[in-house]
Amino acid sequence: MYRAVTVFALALALALPAGAAPPAANLLTSQQPDANEHADLALDALFVELTAPTVGEPLSLEAEYYVDEALVFSETLKAVMLEEAADRPSVVELLAWHPEVRDRLAGAASRGADVSIDVTYDGATARFAVAELVERTHTLQEMGPIFAKHRSTVTFPATSEPTVDPGLQSIVAKVKDPACVNDCWSEYYDCVDYCENRGGPGEEDCIDHCYSNRISCINACPEECNGPTTRDYSDTVIIGFLYGGPTYCLTWSFWNYYFDYGLLQLKTTTYRETTYCDGTKTTVVLGITYSSYYCWLRSNYQCSFPVGDSFYYFTCPV
Repeated sequence: MYRAVTVFALALALALPAGAAPPAANLLTSQQPDANEHADLALDALFVELTAPTVGEPLSLEAEYYVDEALVFSETLKAVMLEEAADRPSVVELLAWHPEVRDRLAGAASRGADVSIDVTYDGATARFAVAELVERTHTLQEMGPIFAKHRSTVTFPATSEPTVDPGLQSIVAKVKDPACVNDCWSEYYDCVDYCENRGGPGEEDCIDHCYSNRISCINACPEECNGPTTRDYSDTVIIGFLYGGPTYCLTWSFWNYYFDYGLLQLKTTTYRETTYCDGTKTTVVLGITYSSYYCWLRSNYQCSFPVGDSFYYFTCPV
């Protein structure tokens, strides 16, 4: 099951009927599920269209992100188009390698800040209000864009501070100081030997006392971090659906819904999360891949006369 991202600020519900893009005044607010034709589909991306790129030829794009006219982040995108289609636009995705920045900008926009983006490409610079770029992204999404393969280099700020989450302390791999633990066990064995050599009716209580002392001794040993620890994981989101075929009424889970046939577009992002001994965590993007395939997408609209059961159709995994 692929994740459908919550829609707010920079995110925009994507699978609306053609020509039914939401008004600009609503682009920075959450979209209610019943306001979308396909509630499970959501857009978590910002697209910039590339003008007539040559397949296989490297290109460069600069993007600067402003909050209330103050520069907060900038990136250089090195991209290349691996394919082309005459009837579909070529795009590059902004902040795909920096989702934490996208989240920060989304938060600023939701608080009413003026969020704008300067994009420099092919010798020209254009400024977009975030609402304008989100609306344009929605339009491009409905056209089934071809995505450029790209990498991002941060040009501002020079460094970024890792975030500390106190809740991570419990999952950091820590061990007791081995030398201290060994000393506790040595004392325990000496204590047991003493009890056994002394013998008598109190021998069992004596050994129990040795055991309790060993537990207390080990608990008192200082901890050493066996880290940092890392984990890699992937997240797949749906970023587009291009209508390309008929609409059928099909049965789904004892109810009847309209299903649309079209091209489902997915983005898979692979992350590496590093957790340090002090609880500091950093997450970086290792790679991004775009994929697509045709399937039947369930809408929110019920129908009365099904032509079949969705079980026998290749439905989209949402």
